[in-house]
Amino acid sequence: MLDSFLWQKPHLFLVQNQGVLKRLFIGAYIAIFALIGLGFYLFSAQKSIYIFIALLSNKFGLLALGLFIVTLIPGILQRFKLNLFLSMSIVLFRRHIGVLMYLLALLHSMYLSTIPVIMSGKFGIAIPSQHEVYGSLSILILLPVWLTSNDVSQRFLGRFWKTLQRLTYFASIFIFLHVSLINPLASAFLAFTLFFECASWIKVWFFQPVVQPKV
Repeated sequence: MLDSFLWQKPHLFLVQNQGVLKRLFIGAYIAIFALIGLGFYLFSAQKSIYIFIALLSNKFGLLALGLFIVTLIPGILQRFKLNLFLSMSIVLFRRHIGVLMYLLALLHSMYLSTIPVIMSGKFGIAIPSQHEVYGSLSILILLPVWLTSNDVSQRFLGRFWKTLQRLTYFASIFIFLHVSLINPLASAFLAFTLFFECASWIKVWFFQPVVQPKV
């Protein structure tokens, strides 16, 4: 299999260095929180730096979208019965990838919309654009998913944890609407992924053989 030839060694490398890579993820979380907090100061005191980061935040949004697509891949492949090393590699870090995705999307939203509105005193007055509404809705829907993306929440919530995590699928609708209004190419990639996401669930619901209980 091509996947075994191309990805087996990278997968083994990721397995052997899980601890280091997870610490890098945590470092990225801290950096993003610091950057969000710093944004309020930069908006009023260092406008040129703020504008530079705000311009970069479009790239952060695209990166968040890419990570969102990556988090969907293992489920799609599993439902199609494709057990690939690439999928196993993603599963190793899927929770961390999901958290990083959310924080990058939050950073993107804060610098382009929330911080300017708050710091200019227009909070509750400014009328958001259509794509901002869709983006904000997706962030709000994913908030409980982000807050419960940890082992403690999984143990505490039990079976309900998985149901809560599936809010991701609901959020994907608003993510697609948000992206389609500002980046047609990125929305095409997301639409392609969501097509296979839907197809994989249709396969499970309608075409998976029903296992008969033993008498």
